[in-house]
Amino acid sequence: LKNTIESVLSQTRQPNHILIINNASTDGTAEYLRKFNENPFFTCVHEAKNLGGAGGFHNGIRRAYESGADWIWTMDDDSEPSVDALEKLIAPLDNALKNQNVGFLSSQVLWKDNQICHMNTPIVDRDWPELIGVQENLVRLWSASFVSLLVNAEAVSRVGYPVSEFFIWYDDSEFTSRISSQLANYFVPGSIVKHL
Repeated sequence: LKNTIESVLSQTRQPNHILIINNASTDGTAEYLRKFNENPFFTCVHEAKNLGGAGGFHNGIRRAYESGADWIWTMDDDSEPSVDALEKLIAPLDNALKNQNVGFLSSQVLWKDNQICHMNTPIVDRDWPELIGVQENLVRLWSASFVSLLVNAEAVSRVGYPVSEFFIWYDDSEFTSRISSQLANYFVPGSIVKHL
């Protein structure tokens, strides 16, 4: 978590706010997060029990959406975004996708040895060869992992939140598939995040 926070704070394009969901950790996480209590750039939520990754993403996305965020960047606590990951993830919204209503964008996720992280490989949409995707080095997606997913608040308003009852598996695939049933979504391979 410390490494993830440092990586997010080192981004060339800074997020507007950082929301951390502490899922009832017993390893000193709550004590570590106290240093952010007075920092308005951070919101740290301490759950009374472990809600699993699905519960954490449900609550995090819900809180971010309710706070008025227009885009929500999700990741696990063992994620390490490259210094320009967010900048590159956002770039298509100002260029190729400027006039499109996009539901989510997904980074390329690698293991710490720089090999493809297969468990976080997104699933392409059947219409992936769509012209704009080919032209702009973007691939249209059907589903993706929460490890570096940029979600449009408009998508959340349409489909709701991740299903917390999944606890740890399939929550991201199901949530992003719901979004894909209504909006176009893309893989941005130049945005790199390691999943440690």
